[in-house]
Amino acid sequence: MGKLSRLSAATGLSVSTISRVLNRSANVSAEKREAVLAAAKALGIMGGVKAYHNLIVVVSDGRNDPFHHEVIEGINSLCSEFGYSLVEFKLNANNFIREKIEPIASAIIFIGERSCNGSVKELGVPYIFIGDSIMDATVPSIKIDNLQAAHTATKYLCERGHRRIGQILGDKSLKLVELRNMGYKSALRQAGVTVDMSWNYYGDFSFRAGEKAMDYFMRLPERPTAIFSHCDRMAIGAMKRANEMGLSVPDDISLIGFQNIEIAEYMALTTVSQNLRQIGRSACMAIHEKITKNKDIASVLYFPDVFERGTVRRI
Repeated sequence: MGKLSRLSAATGLSVSTISRVLNRSANVSAEKREAVLAAAKALGIMGGVKAYHNLIVVVSDGRNDPFHHEVIEGINSLCSEFGYSLVEFKLNANNFIREKIEPIASAIIFIGERSCNGSVKELGVPYIFIGDSIMDATVPSIKIDNLQAAHTATKYLCERGHRRIGQILGDKSLKLVELRNMGYKSALRQAGVTVDMSWNYYGDFSFRAGEKAMDYFMRLPERPTAIFSHCDRMAIGAMKRANEMGLSVPDDISLIGFQNIEIAEYMALTTVSQNLRQIGRSACMAIHEKITKNKDIASVLYFPDVFERGTVRRI
């Protein structure tokens, strides 16, 4: 009896369905796909599905920034160790994922809130999100506690005597920005500080946004003594602009960033450390254990700490 016939007999599925699974067609339900793969493994005829387990696809929301680069570096380090190939798509089109990516992928790792714009529960391959992409608790994700992290950063400034604390926010449509803003405000209220909306500047996570934010803050009648930035790049942009204005960081104004990207170390930037490479490695390990051991993918929540360097002073 041939391979297809043996699998058909074992699963009760038609030979054409078996063939579609082995050829990784998108037109097969997750239940049938799993049944065929389980039968192939049990019967010791995995040759026809060997290629199914060697390609990890990363789907990102198209942002070109250090967050994505460092997370992907972490993913790739384990892919190399485990023998997977890695390919990245920058898009958020659900139909494209189902029709083009799912059939070729062993697993899919989504990075960023906008990497997927619909349900993923019917995907026939393992998947995991990195970031606040999906609020449904049943969808596995690896993310940081953005609210608590922002609270910790702002509290750090308050504990050093700062009360006029500016905030450079990212894109206001993003959930992570909303959560960080909530954490910022909760820390101020806890310290007995009235939240002043004029101390907020919305940017786009770029160096240039940080420069513009510093211009804005320095025009205020009552300038902040410290600034919490939603990312290191905006904090570094603000630092650059402060230096151009003849201001000293931290003597004239203190700065704390968010992420702890590689350049933050060279700029001696005090920041909230996300350990982005470890987040990427954790996502890849979860996928690997699902593929090789059928271990359920569990969600992980990281609680970042402040990484002290030289841009915050006591007042």
